[in-house]
Amino acid sequence: MDTATLAEALGGHKNGDNWIACCPAHDDKNPSLSVSNGSDERVLVHCHAGCPQEAVIAALRDRGLWSSGADAMTKPQPPQEQWTPITPVPDDAPPPYPTHFKFGRPTMRWTYRDANAKQLMYVDRFDSPSEDKQFLPLTFCIDSEGNRKWRWKSLPDPRPLFGLEKLTKADPSTPVIVVEGEKCATALRSLGFVAVTSQNGSAAVNKTDWAPLSGRKTVVVFPDNDNSGEKYARAVFQALKVLNNPPDALLAHLPNLPDKGDVIDWLQAQLRSWDGYASITGPDRQRLQRLLWEAIKGCAVKPPKQWIGKTGIRDSVKEQQEWKNAKGHAQSSAVIVCAADVKPEKIQWHWPGRIALGKVSILVGDPGLGKSLVTIAMAAHTSLGNAWPVDHSPCPIGDVILLSGEDDIADTIRPRLDAAGADVKRVHILKMVEEVNRETSSPVSRG
Repeated sequence: MDTATLAEALGGHKNGDNWIACCPAHDDKNPSLSVSNGSDERVLVHCHAGCPQEAVIAALRDRGLWSSGADAMTKPQPPQEQWTPITPVPDDAPPPYPTHFKFGRPTMRWTYRDANAKQLMYVDRFDSPSEDKQFLPLTFCIDSEGNRKWRWKSLPDPRPLFGLEKLTKADPSTPVIVVEGEKCATALRSLGFVAVTSQNGSAAVNKTDWAPLSGRKTVVVFPDNDNSGEKYARAVFQALKVLNNPPDALLAHLPNLPDKGDVIDWLQAQLRSWDGYASITGPDRQRLQRLLWEAIKGCAVKPPKQWIGKTGIRDSVKEQQEWKNAKGHAQSSAVIVCAADVKPEKIQWHWPGRIALGKVSILVGDPGLGKSLVTIAMAAHTSLGNAWPVDHSPCPIGDVILLSGEDDIADTIRPRLDAAGADVKRVHILKMVEEVNRETSSPVSRG
């Protein structure tokens, strides 16, 4: 296909020796695609609005306007324009693009700032039902001719930490939490924690400037619950170790995370109405802040020594055991707080006046009085969100975990739940505890 045929198919027009048309790779209201012949007579296309060459060719191919044969240009021509990010973003810069030419409007946009809270760049998240989530950096750039515009490209290495403006203002003794992803860091910041992350996760830890963490007293790394999370945590520990004044670095595996879960999943398990993005405020903020501090104190440990000095996924039985041990075993120490530092709070109730949230309640009685049946009834009410008996007060709906040392699950507990009308999809029964033999690395079940 020659240049004229291609351009005319796109509704283009002649522009000197070349053609100009609307780019098929984005919603082009002002024709920005140049179409010309190369020195070897192959068709050359270039979007002056910034669409990648491969995106333009893919869009043309979808319309049946681009051949995959010898007449198709396989390398970007003319040479790609050179754009250099401007940091911080100048005050007279235009607003950033609200949408992406391929992925549309972002689900969320996060702002990277310097130590003085000046804008450096954005990272956009795009969620599509048909594609994996995408994260794209957006920077304000200048080219060799002085033209300035927003470009879908990252800052040069080393890249800044996300959360830098809050980090630099925090007292050096305040613990810093490192997580994987801007979404996790933003959630922790809304709870009052000092939290940072690096752009592009485990693939770019070594492209990040970790120097702002030099001199900090404590850094706690929250890995996601998968191999990628482990890889990220290992790379962060190695980056911290080589700082001039490295912090005391700890590893914290949050309890009960699902496979591939992260701190967002942990917080949503405590607050089911939260969408993972909105700022957490009011009593929920105070409660989650307290619960997370307690979780950190209960699970933060020194990382396995094999993690310091080499990279990659754990590669030995010994390392696997250290990883498992780090997930569940921490050193004990007394935690003392001054009463003057404690802010009084009202008790939150699950069953007003009877069962308090976050407290231990004991149902006491002689054998045969029906303690087990009452427990099953309370589990059923909780699983359904039905009003409580007697006082008819509201019962918040939620999941239930049952532990029974006497009754069989199949012939006693399940039939009782069915008789009470419970939503059994919300009732979970602790069957056994599985431990690992440290000498053989084999599981030992205790039920």
